[in-house]
Amino acid sequence: MKLQKIIMKKVFQLVYHPKHSPGVFPCPQCRKVYRYRTNMLRHIKLECGKDPQFQCPYCPRQTKQKSSLQRHIENKHSFK
Repeated sequence: MKLQKIIMKKVFQLVYHPKHSPGVFPCPQCRKVYRYRTNMLRHIKLECGKDPQFQCPYCPRQTKQKSSLQRHIENKHSFK
């Protein structure tokens, strides 16, 4: 019964919410490809064509989003 519910939810999502369904969504400006349209739109709004503005205090790494820099620091410079 649970599997049927999951399948019906996916079918509903594909039929009634295609913009949230997996696919191939290239950025019209840089051609970077995303699986979801919402991720591609976020890329256009926050990243595409912009210079990195966040500098890692521990290495030369620069990022376009603060959250990316925070993730980088946790993964590469964690001293735990």
